Amino acid sequence: MTSERQKKDEQAHFDLFRALLGECPMRLLSHDDNPDFLVERKGRTIGIEHTELFERRKRSSRRPYTPVELEGIQKDIIRKARELYVEEGNPPVVVKVWFDPGMKRTKLARGRPEAIPDELSQFVAEWVRVAHSPDEWPRPGDRIPEISHLSIYAGYSAWSKENPSELGPPSVSAFQGTIAEKDAKYEVYRQKCDECWLLIAADRFNPAQGFDFSQDDSSLKRVYRSRFDRVFFLELGGRWLRELDRRVPDDVGEPVE
Repeated sequence: MTSERQKKDEQAHFDLFRALLGECPMRLLSHDDNPDFLVERKGRTIGIEHTELFERRKRSSRRPYTPVELEGIQKDIIRKARELYVEEGNPPVVVKVWFDPGMKRTKLARGRPEAIPDELSQFVAEWVRVAHSPDEWPRPGDRIPEISHLSIYAGYSAWSKENPSELGPPSVSAFQGTIAEKDAKYEVYRQKCDECWLLIAADRFNPAQGFDFSQDDSSLKRVYRSRFDRVFFLELGGRWLRELDRRVPDDVGEPVE
């Protein structure tokens, strides 16, 4: 079942996609599942299935978490810390958190995911009670080794995770694998529409998706096998859209030039 947060993200991605596509107007008919969106365009019903592209790195002794897992753990820590801070009636602040890079290589000790939010909330509350010079950065490393440093300043209430990693461009096989997973349900999607498109999204500022195309965009120029009528890649951080070349699959193999 799709979560409420996922629904909101899907809607935001669809709104950006529609704005960047710049083709004839399309009227949203529904936002549901299988496919995620139905729109009316030129008198035809078009299904748009949405998915996200993540780095497919496996667990290992050196990397105990996948990028997606680590991103979730760190964001959950920040969310819980903010909730604890607000519950105590502390003044609103903007907090930016830089986690220690060692979290990528060392599994958290038992109980640490639950303890860190409380420690972070307390640290921020103590910091705002004392005057500091503008160029003084909070460094909680001695008390919270998983966090290298923070940015804390007065304002509205907003807590965020900073310093994402750049992964370079996704491989051709990563694109093709993501497409193939959705291709498996193409006939289900087509029962509701005249044609069906696939929208693949990724955000360069999300460490689990931090793909960088600035030096190499060759994976965007390949021809991919897909049953979808059109396939798009949406880069959320840079706010750009690219339609991928595709052909209907007639055998099993790698994408072609």
